[in-house]
Amino acid sequence: METIQSSTPDQFQTLDLGNISVKEKLNKSIEIESWSQAFAITKEIDVDKATDIDLLMMVSEVYTKMEDYPAALKVFHQMLDILDEKEPKLFEVYKNMGNLYLKCGDVDAAEEKYNLANAINSQDENLNINYGVLSIQKGHYEEAKARFAQVLQINPQSDLAWVGIGLVHRAHADHELARACVLRGLDENPYNKLAITNYYQWCFQDNVDATDTFMNQYLEKYPNDSEIQKLTSGLHQ
Repeated sequence: METIQSSTPDQFQTLDLGNISVKEKLNKSIEIESWSQAFAITKEIDVDKATDIDLLMMVSEVYTKMEDYPAALKVFHQMLDILDEKEPKLFEVYKNMGNLYLKCGDVDAAEEKYNLANAINSQDENLNINYGVLSIQKGHYEEAKARFAQVLQINPQSDLAWVGIGLVHRAHADHELARACVLRGLDENPYNKLAITNYYQWCFQDNVDATDTFMNQYLEKYPNDSEIQKLTSGLHQ
């Protein structure tokens, strides 16, 4: 299982980038979520020699979106060699490294990086959510539930935490409550891709009828998303 994120597909937008710096080009491409264009721009950068932390952060984000996790981790390790131990940006570096290790299935490395991030800021919402995901991977469902509940106590509008609670209930075979939690998450963010995918797959597995509202709404905004297109066609076979 991966970190809980509201992922969005490449928007396939293009920009008239003109005569601006590579860093500005990359930033503008990321702003419109044109990941294929952003990836092409990273090829103009000599990443191994770069020392600009903001630039390296953007490069790591692009590699992550392209699912080249080893390349993203390499960039973060490069940042660790540059950053001072009191640099505030270390929190984001450690947290993002933990997320990447979790995506790669290295639970121990993920926990190590999360702990380093937690020592800097234990109140970060996304860090607590990803601690919950880590607990699910370790089979510690009550611990995971407590993490998600802690987030929801502070922010009841966290769609990510509602999805996390849903996953815990699903693991306990409480299918109806699991679907209800995911629907609650979709109430907060109807474009949460993981919530949409799980909801329709669970409805199909549980022989529960579901309207196409969420899928159609998502595809209206992201018509080129092949995963949701495949989900839609698969459910209508």
